[in-house]
Amino acid sequence: MPQPVLTTKRLILRPFRSGDAPVIARLANHPSIAEITATIRYPYPALDTVRFVRCMLTRPEDATRGPFLLTLKSNPCYAVGAAGLHTGKHGYLIGYWVGAAFRRRVYASEAARALAQYGFETLELPVIEISCRTHNHASRRIIERLGGRGPKLRMGWSRMLGQKMPTLYYDVTRGNFLSSNRLRLSR
Repeated sequence: MPQPVLTTKRLILRPFRSGDAPVIARLANHPSIAEITATIRYPYPALDTVRFVRCMLTRPEDATRGPFLLTLKSNPCYAVGAAGLHTGKHGYLIGYWVGAAFRRRVYASEAARALAQYGFETLELPVIEISCRTHNHASRRIIERLGGRGPKLRMGWSRMLGQKMPTLYYDVTRGNFLSSNRLRLSR
């Protein structure tokens, strides 16, 4: 099954393309991105991005889950971040980040909701895990709005620091997601 294109009210979540490396490098090359993600470091070398995009394009087994480039519906050539539904140690995990210049515009929330909906409705997953650093209050609110329950404190990897950091892991079940998002999905 080829990787789908997902849409929200304001975003298009589309598969990466080989020409996306420069825009991903520009968006990800910020200390705040490295601080909240597991695998992005700062500074984020352009060569790392080229390798990452090349690797993602050659993994057909992951094609149904991403990663996705987040672009604006009003201007599909304009990227604001990236997201994906990944296989982790404890099942499926949603990951997302939005460029520093695009924060506080609810793009991360829209992308996470679209991925959860896709995971539950299309891939028929029973549970999706979403994590965030303990100090990332914006992501905690997003996860709670998605129906995330019972945060578990574990140590999650930080490539930027080269060590593990306190990270909250939430389980989002299909039932919790649907009850928490019933009104949002019907709009």
